[in-house]
Amino acid sequence: MLVIETKYNHMKKFALFCKSYHKDVYRAKRLADSIDQYNIDDILFVMSVPQRDFDLFKDILGENKCFLVADEEIINASCAVFGDIPGFFYDHLYQQLIKLEFWRLGMAENYGWIDSDSYFIKKFRLSDFMYDNETPYTIMDKHDAGILRERWKNIPAKEIEKRVYRRAKQVNAFKSVFGDTNQNWDFGISTPIIWASKVLKHLHRNYLIPRNKTIFEFLSEHPTETFLYGYYLIHSQCIPLYPRTHMFRAFDYADEFIEAEINGENESSIAKNYFGICIQSNWALFKEKKRLTHRLRNRKQDFMNGLRKITSKF
Repeated sequence: MLVIETKYNHMKKFALFCKSYHKDVYRAKRLADSIDQYNIDDILFVMSVPQRDFDLFKDILGENKCFLVADEEIINASCAVFGDIPGFFYDHLYQQLIKLEFWRLGMAENYGWIDSDSYFIKKFRLSDFMYDNETPYTIMDKHDAGILRERWKNIPAKEIEKRVYRRAKQVNAFKSVFGDTNQNWDFGISTPIIWASKVLKHLHRNYLIPRNKTIFEFLSEHPTETFLYGYYLIHSQCIPLYPRTHMFRAFDYADEFIEAEINGENESSIAKNYFGICIQSNWALFKEKKRLTHRLRNRKQDFMNGLRKITSKF
């Protein structure tokens, strides 16, 4: 049963959270169906969509057990604290912002956010996400270039090095921000990603406010929400760190999916080691060629970002 909520008076210990929109509505439906089927402990499932997409999601998810909230409600809660979102804020950062600021609605002490391109394939319980009654697991892996190269060994070497370089760049960027760990960690290889509201609240009170910085600025400077949370948790140690490897089998690239099919993988075999599957929509979706106006808008945002960084030094 779909429920439209703007206020939720009873905070849950844990919730599943998905940020979606109209182009992903049928993927979101697949996810909602899988949660209805395998959710043993009746974990709260919340989906956030733009207000303009409400009617569409109401029609498609009408029979699912899901709480529907508006993106605008989360954004407004953030703006009430930090002020208006600046003009240089990139469009793709809104999705990350909504995930990072969902805690402000007071619906859950901890939450596992999951993208529309993921779905469960076997039964799951609250204990799969929580180490104990107070502390959630943290989804993380040691960053190892050798393991990554082995993972992608069947693609051209040039492409392997590009992927390894991008991952290492993320790790080094966040280590330079917080600078207090000698170990390299990867965060967010696949959803669900488990977060504690306590960590995000600590980030706000103990990091952003003392530096007179907004979440909009911080996210613009360091645009990877999973690494932001993970390395801040290591830095702050505001909750105990209980690592857990990824719960879903992720196909980040088309070549990984093709290789799995060649090797005879299917949902039954994957379910032996994973709770679900994530098929990245970045490569699974047909993409229209971007219009000139869209490209020009991105150029303008690049310029405004650069200008802001220059002026902030004076």
